[in-house]
Amino acid sequence: KIINYTVQGSSSGIMKGAMIRIFCEIPEVHILIQVHDELVVEVPTERSMELFEQIKELMSNPFGDKFKLRVPLKLSGNVGSSWGTAKFGKEEL
Repeated sequence: KIINYTVQGSSSGIMKGAMIRIFCEIPEVHILIQVHDELVVEVPTERSMELFEQIKELMSNPFGDKFKLRVPLKLSGNVGSSWGTAKFGKEEL
């Protein structure tokens, strides 16, 4: 249980750091929901791919220059017109 607590506590801190950076550095992004290690955000459609890349960059380096992680964070994600489209790659019925 001690190892699990450490891992979950660390991932929680990483996600919080990433969310704070996104909120402060990209005002066009509206964080709708965070579930475990996932974020659902809303952005202007015409800038979705540009902002997606910025979000990935901030999430891969959640603490900026103040604290460098020894292990690189690998990210994956998608862009879609809805959560279902982004998550499953197809339009919802």
